[in-house]
Amino acid sequence: MHRECQDHESKGFLKVFNNHIAYCSGGISSGFRHAKPEEFEPRLFEIRKTGKHTRSHQVPCKRSSLNHANAFVLDAGLTIYKFFGDDCSPFEKAKAAKIAFNMSQARGSKAHNEEIDDTFWELLGGPNEAVTLLEQTLTRVFKLTDEDSVVRTSEVAPSRDSLDDNDCFCIDIGHTIYVWVGSKSTKRESQQAMVYAHQLLTDFDKPKHTRITRVLAGQEEQTKFWENSGL
Repeated sequence: MHRECQDHESKGFLKVFNNHIAYCSGGISSGFRHAKPEEFEPRLFEIRKTGKHTRSHQVPCKRSSLNHANAFVLDAGLTIYKFFGDDCSPFEKAKAAKIAFNMSQARGSKAHNEEIDDTFWELLGGPNEAVTLLEQTLTRVFKLTDEDSVVRTSEVAPSRDSLDDNDCFCIDIGHTIYVWVGSKSTKRESQQAMVYAHQLLTDFDKPKHTRITRVLAGQEEQTKFWENSGL
């Protein structure tokens, strides 16, 4: 007898399911509910890589569940959609494609994979608001400095000119928080910047899996920091 915990399954347990487990919501609308494809209630699955494993979790079927950090599969019965966030990894894309394919095969190939269209957005609550949510992200920049021996934070203009090589900054672009470390910043500033980035997850009610990326001054081009942050 072996005890297994969600998100921490052993390799032997995962092998029984061909290394794929989809976590579904419980209750009456569980993934185990029997329903014909044409009567199926739409379900949205988020696919994200944590550590060495890429897993899928059922999330609320609404536009606010989407983000650019991961991949998603919208199961609408006879129609299956794949949504790839701008920053999702190749592993997440591959897993989403496999999940969509398996769903179609399980229904005798009667379910078809479709490109993102108006119906996709309607199933999530409406086209206009959905597009606005994903495309219009308010960038916020926070400066951390200990020039008076105490690390203090202040919000500054979301501009490249705001970055000072003597300090550290947290750049929140929605799906990712960048920690930019100036070449002349102190060790204390660098350490507190990472702590503050995690605090922003709580302050702004962000998902715990929101990505935090540390970038040293001088690494902007190779890490595509300027391009991705929009500064």
